[in-house]
Amino acid sequence: MVIEQRIMNLDEAWKTVSRDKDFEEEKAQLVIITASKKLLQNRKLLQDIIHHYPNAAIVSTSTAGEIAQARVKENSLVLTALSFEHTELKTSILKVGDHKNSEDLGSTLARELNSENLKHILIFSDGQFVNGTTLVDGITKAVDPEVIISGGLAGDGIDFNETWVGLNKDLAPGNVVGIGFYSDRLKVHTSARGGWQEFAQCRVITKAEGNTVYEIDGQNALGLYKRYLGPKAKQLPGSALLFPLSMKSGDDPALVRTILSINEKDQSLNFAGMMPEGATVKLMRTRLEDLIDAAEEATDIIQEQQKDHDFVFIVSCVGRKLVLEHRTDEEITMVADTLAGTPVIAGYYSYGEISTEMERKSCELYNQTLTLTSYKEI
Repeated sequence: MVIEQRIMNLDEAWKTVSRDKDFEEEKAQLVIITASKKLLQNRKLLQDIIHHYPNAAIVSTSTAGEIAQARVKENSLVLTALSFEHTELKTSILKVGDHKNSEDLGSTLARELNSENLKHILIFSDGQFVNGTTLVDGITKAVDPEVIISGGLAGDGIDFNETWVGLNKDLAPGNVVGIGFYSDRLKVHTSARGGWQEFAQCRVITKAEGNTVYEIDGQNALGLYKRYLGPKAKQLPGSALLFPLSMKSGDDPALVRTILSINEKDQSLNFAGMMPEGATVKLMRTRLEDLIDAAEEATDIIQEQQKDHDFVFIVSCVGRKLVLEHRTDEEITMVADTLAGTPVIAGYYSYGEISTEMERKSCELYNQTLTLTSYKEI
């Protein structure tokens, strides 16, 4: 695998961060672009990138912050171009409006990518119109359990307005892109860690539909949540990123769930993933050190699975970024410092993280989590 990474900041020229000596633009198979929405919407810039890498699939996502090597960027475009020696790629783009629900979309996407020697699917999804839980369910049901799935939902800073995802020139809200990796010589490993702790009493979701919760313990969900937040309720929905919920359904492990939007009219809470009736929920909180420690733990897990890496892709949650504030770089620096060797690192801050738990071969949508995907050709 040979890689080139370049960065463009707003109103500035391109800067090359790294370039392997054998890299050739014409041989690049995949270009991953993580960018602020403003830069991503520059059609001339996109056309120039397509022209520069004529044979590559150009996959783009808007973000809540971009990651390049050991740094977190704002209002930038990070471009990572990859050329594989022993791996074939296939891409698929689907539109939310063309499918009856997110599970159907995920199932269709997986069927389009599912063929012999499929090792890994990397997902970039719209972050506003997609139910991430059922999207993942649709994908996992349609492929072999050994296929490793990871990726994330797009971001839009802290505006929570429109998120953009694209494949080549098809760049717009409501898109979901999947990249299939086909190889018997590509090693892919994933990990995910949060660093959040439960507090307050356990409550039960008593009325919900999909990823929208209307009542908790028979009370209006929004009203109850506001009472917990106190003065911070005035900053909703943004302040909800500081106080996610843990959600446990049946015998499944508890998952962190983030509120994406609120509805004052019906007093409901809209989450990034499924919130089934009967599930139990608790408020969560964290400390800066716990988030950074979780980043180290996620990296240690990757290191146990694979000693060296060509490329590591990070998807971390916008909520972590809001908590860490000026220390956000520290969780990415922790990853870079803990990884063996000098792999190229890219990624972004998202509205939801997708990762496969390697031991259980179980893929989930996460919130408030740092996820890593490591790639190594042998």
